[in-house]
Order: sequence, then structure tokens, then C-alpha cells
Amino acid sequence: MGTTWSDALGRVATAIRRRRSAADGEIPELAEESGFTLIELMVVLVIMGILMAIAIPTFLGVTSTANDTSTQSNLANVITSAKAIFARTDSYPATLTMAKDLQKDEPEFKFTTGTGTAAVALTHSAKQDTIAVKTNTKTTFVAVAFMTKTTECWVAADTAQTGVFYGYVKPTSGTKVASTACKPATVPTTALGSSTTTAVKWGTGNGWPGAPAGH
Repeated sequence: MGTTWSDALGRVATAIRRRRSAADGEIPELAEESGFTLIELMVVLVIMGILMAIAIPTFLGVTSTANDTSTQSNLANVITSAKAIFARTDSYPATLTMAKDLQKDEPEFKFTTGTGTAAVALTHSAKQDTIAVKTNTKTTFVAVAFMTKTTECWVAADTAQTGVFYGYVKPTSGTKVASTACKPATVPTTALGSSTTTAVKWGTGNGWPGAPAGH
């Protein structure tokens, strides 16, 4: 007759009680019966395997969420500083000047824009504390940051006309976003907040969108 899960677990519990009792000298005659059978050990190992199979994906999911939240927080801080610069001058300075001003206000980040005439094309964000920025027509500011652990390119943008928007660069079907694609030039500033843009997934209102499917 096969051993059920409840029988096996019951035998494990009984063996543990016998071992404790034998160790305390209460029933020394059962000391020789205090060991575990092979079935009991296998049941314990199977239970541990099931628990690990449940716990590990959950842990990895929580870790990914924490990493993305950290990147989002970085960008939110940058937007706050950018809006302060806008308030002082009533416009966003040119991209290179904006990056220098932000570097003074947020020294914990590295702001990148490209150099020389290549600045208009911009360079990319290689990691979460390297923020690539761009201003457009003195009224729009875009910042992007790449989270290497989740391969997500998060985007924050502010426009004097319609406010702040948060989102992420949409990955190509079946692929991850490459850090080299995480640049402000990827963000269509003429369609900030639009759900129809094919390049960026924007959150509703001024909130962040949920992570991409399969994240």
C-alpha cells in the first residue's frame, strides 16, 4: 500500500518527537527507532524543492521591481531639478548647458549628451545613474536611464504645455532593449503621453506604466 503525503509527514513528525524524547531520556527504548526512513527523507527533499521553486521566482521578481523603482526614482529627481531650472529662466537651456546645470544640482548622477556637433544626436544611457538628456525648442526636456539588471530603458519628460510624463522604451518583439537604444532621440517629443506612439509606452496621468510583459 503506497504512502500518502499526510502519512509520510506524520511519520517525519513522529520520528522527530521520538528523537527529542530519546535525547531527553524519557523513552530510551525507542532510541534505535529515532532515525528517518528513505521515504521520509525524500518527502522532505521534495517539499524543500517545491518551496524553492515557488520562492526563487518571487524573489527575482521583487528584485527586478526594486531595480526598476530605483531607476524611476533617479529620473523623478532629475525631472524635479529640471523644472527648477526652467522656473529660474522660464525656458529650458540648450542641451549641453542643461546637462551642466543638472550636474551641479544632482552631482550623484552623470549627465551625458554627446560632444561637439554630435550632441544633437545624443549618446545613450549605459546604466541607471548615467542620465542622457535633451532639451527641445526650450519648452521640452527629456531624460532617459538604462537599468542594466532588467534591460529596461526608462523615460521621463517634461513639457511646459502639458506637464510631466513617465514611460519606457518599448522593446522590439521577442528582444530586449539594448543600452545603445536608450537615448532621448528615441523619444518622440511630439507625442508625449500618447498611447499610440510605437516607440514609448507612457503611464497614465503623471504615473509610471507597469513593466513590459514578460518582465
